[in-house]
Amino acid sequence: MAARYGPRATGSDGSDYSHREKVASHYQQSALLKRRLVWVLCAQVPLLVFSLLLSGLVYSSITVPFLLCTIGYLIGIPSAYYARLRNHFLLMNIYGNCCVVLGVFPMSYQLFHIFHHHTGDYVAFLVGACIMVVNIAGGLCARGLMMAWEPATKNKKN
Repeated sequence: MAARYGPRATGSDGSDYSHREKVASHYQQSALLKRRLVWVLCAQVPLLVFSLLLSGLVYSSITVPFLLCTIGYLIGIPSAYYARLRNHFLLMNIYGNCCVVLGVFPMSYQLFHIFHHHTGDYVAFLVGACIMVVNIAGGLCARGLMMAWEPATKNKKN
C-alpha cells in the first residue's frame, strides 16, 4: 500500500518503530479496569434486585445487612457509572467505600448468621456469597482506578 504523499522509503526492514510513542501503562491499566468495572456493575444490578426479593420473600422483612447493602448499591452504582465516564476520583472513592463498608462487612455478618442459625437456607447463603464476591471485586476495581488516575507528579525534596 502506498503512502499518502508518494511511495514509501526503500531500505526499511520494519525495525524502525522504536521512535514511536507508546501508551503509558496507567492509561492501559485504566482502560482494563474500566472494562472490568462494567462487568461488576452489570452483576451488581441483578444481585440488588434478587437480594431485595429474597429478603422480602424469605425473611418477610428486610434485614439490616441486606438493607445496608442495598443502600450501598443505590449510592455506589450511579457514582461508579459517572466516575467511570469522567475519571472522577472522588466518586470512585465513594463507590469503593460503599462496596467495602456497606457491602462486604454487612454481608460477612449475614453469612455468619445464615451459616450458624439457618443451616438449610442455601439460596440466601449463595446470594450473600455472590454479593460479597462482587463487592470485593468492585472495591478492588475502584482502588486500581484511583491509583491509575492519581497524578504521577510527586514533590521531590532536594
